[in-house]
Amino acid sequence: MVMGLSKVDKATLEDIINDAITHIPREKVTFYNHRVRNFMGIYDLREFLFGMVYGEITTHFEDYYSSQYDRVPDKSEVNEILEVLTSRLSDIRAIIKKEIEC
Repeated sequence: MVMGLSKVDKATLEDIINDAITHIPREKVTFYNHRVRNFMGIYDLREFLFGMVYGEITTHFEDYYSSQYDRVPDKSEVNEILEVLTSRLSDIRAIIKKEIEC
């Protein structure tokens, strides 16, 4: 039986995305040091932060989802998650661009 994401699930995902966006300025400070970036092999800070934020969002939502339903999302639920997430990717990129002057 395919249930799809509930309104609460989608709202939780939006909250997780919004929370992750608020962390971007703090994360920037952590990786702004060139010695740290060189040591870690970070060549494009914007892309690194984008991947880090994306990972933070997906990990937090997977933790939420598995604790609520005691299972991983099925294929249709993953597609719904990706719809919500991809609709916000431009917001994430815009904040990163604003925070990181290259």
